[in-house]
Amino acid sequence: MDMELLSTCSRCHSSYADQTPKVLSCTHIFCLVCITNAQHGRNITCPDCKAITPLTKEGINALRTDHTATKLAVQLKKQKEVEAAFLCPSHQSQSKKVELFCSSLECMKPVCLLCSMTLHKSHTLHEIGTAFGSNRDSVLDQVETGKALLSGIDKKAEEMKNQ
Repeated sequence: MDMELLSTCSRCHSSYADQTPKVLSCTHIFCLVCITNAQHGRNITCPDCKAITPLTKEGINALRTDHTATKLAVQLKKQKEVEAAFLCPSHQSQSKKVELFCSSLECMKPVCLLCSMTLHKSHTLHEIGTAFGSNRDSVLDQVETGKALLSGIDKKAEEMKNQ
């Protein structure tokens, strides 16, 4: 199953990293906002299967919170942040990965292919793997830091899956 589906509300698509996931008696899970919108007096009608979940006097807050969904959403959010570090700053929304390094003195930064054909057309470009030069150790340290972060995220996700 897609981890993204497990970590977001199926009604409003909010991440459970930002919204509290609550479990109805039918075992469907929705964010607190959507469950509040589905409340009718002392009952909640499940937006998916229309089953009725009666509320106790404590109300919606007494419904069980799905902490696993919250943890998963937080880990996916961190993973996306790490992955974003390898995307072109000018084209992150298009998910363009950096593949080249502009070694022109005014730039000295990684760029995607689109940037290489437009903003860096007249600059000196190298394949990212061969462009380290004097910055090799610094770049390798950053890569190792990124790998360590991804490894930690993978371990956390595996732990959550085994709970």
